[in-house]
Amino acid sequence: AAERQRLDRTAAQRSAEVEELREALAASRQELETRCAEFQQMQTGSDDRERVCRSEIASLERKLVERDALVVSEREGHERLSAQRGAEAEEVREALVQSHRDSEN
Repeated sequence: AAERQRLDRTAAQRSAEVEELREALAASRQELETRCAEFQQMQTGSDDRERVCRSEIASLERKLVERDALVVSEREGHERLSAQRGAEAEEVREALVQSHRDSEN
């Protein structure tokens, strides 16, 4: 009978230990699920931030291309204007030379 009581106490003690382990496992599982959910939210946020960054980079690249095209266009305009002024100056110089020759004759 004493052996039976000792075995019953040991079994009860083991059952209590198993129950504590089950509760600890359930708490650990819940914590792990919470951390996984937080990680997924962070990952989703990271993906969103990456998409926003890529979009901003693409927008800046488009603006850079537009600005480069504008600079090239302005440069070409300045070159045309400079060439036109050079041609006008040459015409004026030739007219002055001709006028000087005419006055000598």
